[in-house]
Amino acid sequence: MDLEQVKKDIQEGRSTMIFYSAQTLWWTHLESDLEEARELGRKTQERNHKKMMKDSRIPKKDKQRMKAMFKEISKHNHVPLDPSGSVLFEMETPMYWITEAEKKPNHFGVFQLEAFMKTHHQNCNNHCFTSWDDVNAQLRTEKRIQ
Repeated sequence: MDLEQVKKDIQEGRSTMIFYSAQTLWWTHLESDLEEARELGRKTQERNHKKMMKDSRIPKKDKQRMKAMFKEISKHNHVPLDPSGSVLFEMETPMYWITEAEKKPNHFGVFQLEAFMKTHHQNCNNHCFTSWDDVNAQLRTEKRIQ
């Protein structure tokens, strides 16, 4: 997925929203990406929950509370998630998202808008980056391999 395709999708009405993570740099403009991301996110949440339940450092009382909270959260399968399990925000002005990114390419590090696009669902290989430094390091590695 490249920036020009995102713009085209927005201009032609195939995209009316931006979905972006509350805790990571993950984002998408395609509703069709949400189901895959949500399923991956739920699996991540389940793995993390099981790991915490096995942690002997966590008091039993806290584990009981966490178990009850996880059970309640699990009932809400409709909540959009990124692959890391973070909830998503929605933006109803997708072109604004793109034009703001284009205005500040240096914000994304040395690879600029290429780094921005690396965090799009279609480009991130289900990895949810948490810093632009990490995105740029990944792009550096990919370019060395090529």
